[in-house]
Amino acid sequence: MEGGGYPVWTFITRCRGSHGSTRNVALTMTTNTYRRSAATDNSSRNRWTKTALTAGFLALTWALVAAITAPASGYELSIYRATPSAFWIGVGVALLAASLVMLGRGSVGTLRLPALALAGGAVLSVLALPILRGYYFYGQGDSLSHLGFALSFETGAASPLELLHPGVHLASAVVDNATGGELQWAMLLTVLAFFALFFVFVPLCVRQVTGDNAGLTVGLFVALLLLPINAIGTHVVTHPSSQAIMFTPFVLYLLFAYLRQPADGWFRPTPIGILLSLGSAAVLVVHPQETMNLLVILGTVAVLQFVARRYRPNHPFATQRSVYFQTLLLGALWFLWAPRSERVTGRLERALSFLSGTSGGSATPAAGRSASIAAIGGSLEELFVKLFLAALVFSIIAGVVMLATATGRLDDAFPDNNALIKYLTAAFVPLSVGTAVVFLGSFGDHYFRFVAFLMVLVTIVAAAAIARAGSSGTRFDATTVRRATLVLFVLLLPLAITSMHPSPWIYQGTPQVTTEGVAGYEAAFEQAPEDAVYAGVRGGGERYAHAIYGPFSERATTFSEEAIPPAAFGTNLAEYYDDARYIPIQQSDVEREADLYRGLRYDREGFQRLETTPGVNRVQSTDEFRLYFVRDE
Repeated sequence: MEGGGYPVWTFITRCRGSHGSTRNVALTMTTNTYRRSAATDNSSRNRWTKTALTAGFLALTWALVAAITAPASGYELSIYRATPSAFWIGVGVALLAASLVMLGRGSVGTLRLPALALAGGAVLSVLALPILRGYYFYGQGDSLSHLGFALSFETGAASPLELLHPGVHLASAVVDNATGGELQWAMLLTVLAFFALFFVFVPLCVRQVTGDNAGLTVGLFVALLLLPINAIGTHVVTHPSSQAIMFTPFVLYLLFAYLRQPADGWFRPTPIGILLSLGSAAVLVVHPQETMNLLVILGTVAVLQFVARRYRPNHPFATQRSVYFQTLLLGALWFLWAPRSERVTGRLERALSFLSGTSGGSATPAAGRSASIAAIGGSLEELFVKLFLAALVFSIIAGVVMLATATGRLDDAFPDNNALIKYLTAAFVPLSVGTAVVFLGSFGDHYFRFVAFLMVLVTIVAAAAIARAGSSGTRFDATTVRRATLVLFVLLLPLAITSMHPSPWIYQGTPQVTTEGVAGYEAAFEQAPEDAVYAGVRGGGERYAHAIYGPFSERATTFSEEAIPPAAFGTNLAEYYDDARYIPIQQSDVEREADLYRGLRYDREGFQRLETTPGVNRVQSTDEFRLYFVRDE
């Protein structure tokens, strides 16, 4: 007979030989029983964790198979709606499983990395949808020009030195040569790699600040919200400014690791210091504007170190390895590289003029966008919630933390790493001032690029605060913090995921480029005279000329295009134009203008009238592309 797994006869025998030590025997029994209970509980928890992770990876695999086996057959106005439901169910199950494991009860030990990989892989699969579903290319407008730049560099038609930010293009060419695939797919893979870097190094930055593995968990989940991507100034398509922002956490991680090294002379090189210099220079090649923001961070750190060494030699700033050399090097590189562009010098002059009061700003672009959204049944408040709610929540958290850091209230919470938070807090001030100047000076969507860079700092600071609050030894209950964090991410992750890609959800059409669309433009360019003028919906195809021939080619530089005035689109175009025009129309134009924008500028009747208007002839036609010719008088 056994009781609680302990033989009764053994208990009696030991009690008889204990000389009255019944109390010690009972204590030993209680301890052993507790240990067996804890071991059983841990074993049960491990089995549950492994089961959840297995289910999550199987669900993610199912999602990937569902997306790959359902390739796009034409233009898709919404990539979310066109992607099979099985994909979204699989991604949802994977994210839920990873969230429960990482933010649930207790520590997951060695299963932490698989859970992190599951969560990151699920969101990366959403970002990779254009690749998984076989899009020819993803990104219209500037992205097509960037594809043409990469083509020019790969073929030797142009030198990378002719472009101010050739980093993404050169990386795409390298990936293309390494994989032997198509250049446009190599560029999509390169963009995806920058997101992967963001998901890896944000958690590592947070871990540097918190000093424990909880920073990895919370850091990843805040990173998955992609707070810097706002779909206005930063995007998930090929956009060097966005890729530079995604690359910034890698440089910040090197900065944090470098600062934690013992001080040993400010000019003595170390491996981490050399990597920090190279990483900073790499950001310059990707995009100079984000390099300027990074230079502000390095400069802030250098100034604080200099002041501390002079007035407070025992302060942590004074005892850390200095960044004087890295700051001077990056500043010199920026002033040698960036002013080569007239756009850079022009914007700097405009900013200086605004600060001196000789020029003013205007909020007209924002007001015009608000009116357009209202005209198609939306509201600016609704769009703000969809795009910026998560950023607002974590900005409030980061703001409270920065304020507490500035007043010294977190010196005990982050005894070893509070200096890192103070550096970011101090750098946030000049960066915010610069953002305000750009906003008031009306620099278009560049304001949202500066906001996106600030969101990198917000992501790190807010994640570090949540991770620290959920650790033992704080005034907060760790279980309550983990549960609250889990609820927060369950609520915000779906909102963030549905706003990553442009779609009607945020009043944008999917920037899909179809094979037939590119083939149609290529055939039109080959058959039409080189001096032909193209008129189209919001443009006549210049970006496609960049993608096909390269922006530096003679055909692209002499390309002549114009947008059809909305007021003239619904009239007789043959009477409106005195000279001959070629009018390229894609199916994406029709769906975007007639369905998404409800004919705000170009209505469906105008597209239909192209078929019946005398003097307007269709000279080329496929399912995705039509070319019309407007005769001259």
